[in-house]
Amino acid sequence: MASVMTNKATSLLIFISILQGTQSVFIEHKKEVNVAVGQNISLPCILYKEHPTIIQLQWHKEGEKGEQKLVVFNPSYSALYNKNPKLELVYKTNPTELQGSIWHLQEVTEKDSGNYVCDIASFPDGSIKTVTNVQVKVPKVSMKITSPEKTVIEGDTVSITCVSDPPPDKYMLLSSLSQSIMESQDGKFTIQNITRHISDLICQPLWTSSNQLLQSLNTTMHLTVDFLDNIECNSESQIQVETGTNLMITCDAVSSKSLRFVWMKDNITMSSNASINLWSVSPEHNGLYTLIVQTANHSRLHRQKDFTVTVMNNTHTEVTMDVTPLDRMVTEGDNVQHEH
Repeated sequence: MASVMTNKATSLLIFISILQGTQSVFIEHKKEVNVAVGQNISLPCILYKEHPTIIQLQWHKEGEKGEQKLVVFNPSYSALYNKNPKLELVYKTNPTELQGSIWHLQEVTEKDSGNYVCDIASFPDGSIKTVTNVQVKVPKVSMKITSPEKTVIEGDTVSITCVSDPPPDKYMLLSSLSQSIMESQDGKFTIQNITRHISDLICQPLWTSSNQLLQSLNTTMHLTVDFLDNIECNSESQIQVETGTNLMITCDAVSSKSLRFVWMKDNITMSSNASINLWSVSPEHNGLYTLIVQTANHSRLHRQKDFTVTVMNNTHTEVTMDVTPLDRMVTEGDNVQHEH
């Protein structure tokens, strides 16, 4: 009798051990899933290779409100759902040999965050569990612009980095004025030879989900591209002027900043205006005149234009005559003398 009781106790111990499971079975599952609001996600829980026989499987969620049973499936019965999401059963080549399941969630919200537990009752391994932590976030999008200097000037190469948490499937970069579009998988963009026409940059993360909230997410950064155009003047660079005349050279340039003008000759500042005036020129005014135009507080934005001034001698000979008046009337045939 004692022997029979011992055998029953041993059998019960073995049965309990089987239910607890050896946990040596390989299971495909995701430990962590980070998604954006509105996305669809799939959570696999699939046994591979030589797997035990699945007697029953169930999914439940562990969240702030405790444990919430989602679905229970037994091969002999229909699945019992407590929520709308769909359970997809996975079979081996033999349609009757259940291999696991995939739990699908459609257009998730922040309330769907939590631990999703797949619990498989199997023979002979007993209970096998996997846990997937799901974090559903409203995406936060940020953008950073990197250039060679603190300020950006026309012609620079500019690097732009977009970051979204959680990350999207891809990023798009748009300019509000030029409407140029660039795509990137990692959110890193490079704009070469940037122009003044690019001002407000828009970074838009894109997900495969068609959820309107996700498609409307973006961040905008204003980008100021400083520029200085070529110097335009009322005179050519080679100037010939006659002695004694006046010469005025007037110049200007289009820029995003206020301008400073400096006229130089022989390393001497001749003028700090947009124009230079040379009155009653003489051979001393011969030489090279250099105009330097630069923007205030911006050493990289400057232009230079040279002028060569050649003073020419007046080619007209002026002849004067002094005439001595006579005391009498001159008639035809008289001999009149002139003093030169």
